[in-house]
Amino acid sequence: MGCIFYIVTMKAFWPSKSDTRRPISRVIVFLHNILLMVFSIWIFLSTAPDLFKYFIRASSWSDFALTAYQDAEWDQFAPFASAFYLSKFYEFIDTWIILYKRGRPEMLQMFHHVGAVITMWADVVTKCPATWIFVVFNSFIHTFMYAYYALTSLHIRPPWKMMITAMQIMQFIIGIGVSYAYFAVPGALNPRQTMAISLTQGYVGVVLYLFIDFAYRTYYCKTGKARPPKMHEA
Repeated sequence: MGCIFYIVTMKAFWPSKSDTRRPISRVIVFLHNILLMVFSIWIFLSTAPDLFKYFIRASSWSDFALTAYQDAEWDQFAPFASAFYLSKFYEFIDTWIILYKRGRPEMLQMFHHVGAVITMWADVVTKCPATWIFVVFNSFIHTFMYAYYALTSLHIRPPWKMMITAMQIMQFIIGIGVSYAYFAVPGALNPRQTMAISLTQGYVGVVLYLFIDFAYRTYYCKTGKARPPKMHEA
């Protein structure tokens, strides 16, 4: 229902070409981004140490895939995974800020937000042990991303926008590779978890393509061509 509401609001408030830009309080935008930055730091610091511990404990990849985030370890991880899933609904505000300013969000952002909700839901409800890939990697990247947008709301433009995009692309490539490695371990995933991770892989594959296209148009297109709209105006 949340995704349907998100899509309906985009259709209802999509600006026409004749609409003039409308300002929004920079305090609101700054606080929105700071909140997501702090939340991302909390999720990462709450989950990364256990991931490191499980990797050190495992004697092989097969051992890790069969034991990490199973049973009691999943129960310990689940509150953070669930909180991260719920935060994906809050991230819809990224798009609503752009719409309020009468800007037009990128297809990448819209697909990214809807897909993140659906795939995180599938991973959490099936207790997929590979969910850590999404949670740990994404919370790490989002810490830097929302810090960047918090600063831009104050008219400070750090020189690491391209680095953030590169980090996002790398997380998708590594995440797809690691998730496929679960398929190589018999018994690591049950049928429902296999479906969930396959759905996530398909989604991430599309997002990876959209991010590469966004990066090409933003950083490598010849000068003189129209630059693409910002993926996240904040």
